Amino acid sequence: MRIRVWPFAAVLLLWLSGTSMVVAEETVADFLRESDDRGVRLIARVAGLTLSRANSRLVVDRNQAFFCPPRGHAISTDEYIETLKAYIAKNDMFATDASDLMPMHMLSALMEKYPCRVK
Repeated sequence: MRIRVWPFAAVLLLWLSGTSMVVAEETVADFLRESDDRGVRLIARVAGLTLSRANSRLVVDRNQAFFCPPRGHAISTDEYIETLKAYIAKNDMFATDASDLMPMHMLSALMEKYPCRVK
């Protein structure tokens, strides 16, 4: 099974680009408190869509997906944010992490909400 590097590079690029889009001292909890802000919603949407596209590419390349929403289900910006909020509420030790770790926590949240059957 050959794993392509580009999906992981896309996630890494998103993570690196996120560091310049938010204040370094801002935490994940701060980010979520501002979830009605247009810029914050855009960042959450871009993070979610990037993770979803990388996830889809894993499936196309016949690799195990990170998360498996129901077939045909499009995850909305609100759902990305609410999924992350629920995950952080349940795992409050991550609330004080730097906000540039938000995409990593969003991936964990999506994996928890939409687990995949192991192939």
